[in-house]
Amino acid sequence: MGIIKSHNKNWKKDFIILKKQLEKKLKYRKPLIKHIGSTSIEKIPAKPIIDVLIEVDPLFFDEINLILNNSRIIYFPEYEKSIPERKFFIITKNKRKIPSRSKKIIPHNKRIAHLHITKNNSEFANKHIQFKKILKTNEEKRKEYTRLKLEILSKGIKKIEDYQNLKSKWFNK
Repeated sequence: MGIIKSHNKNWKKDFIILKKQLEKKLKYRKPLIKHIGSTSIEKIPAKPIIDVLIEVDPLFFDEINLILNNSRIIYFPEYEKSIPERKFFIITKNKRKIPSRSKKIIPHNKRIAHLHITKNNSEFANKHIQFKKILKTNEEKRKEYTRLKLEILSKGIKKIEDYQNLKSKWFNK
């Protein structure tokens, strides 16, 4: 699993660059593009992968994978089984040809961003936006979440799914 790093002020700049690129690619769909996840919150350590929330009009939701999917932006439809209201993509550092069977094997150090595409005002989007607001404004919650992340890693968690599941329990309470 990827390494957690101290907050890096460049993450905000990296997001702004990604946002401009995505706005250009999706311009006619008028997306709402937001920086979410731990890289968007100062004073929280994070995996150095930018989480990007993209909200689109429901009319365009089903075509997003056709617009974005390319050699650097890889669509993972299998994640829709667990979160059907979200389309999930990974932006890689290099152009790559990935056989469909091995798409899951993209090491964290080869990833730039995770894209979470939802319809406007989805429960998924609203929950992540609210979570970010709480952590940005509540120092105690921010510290509690940081302790949780470091505690999970100290247990030697190897799979990203296990890491995400343990964080989700805290996130959903």
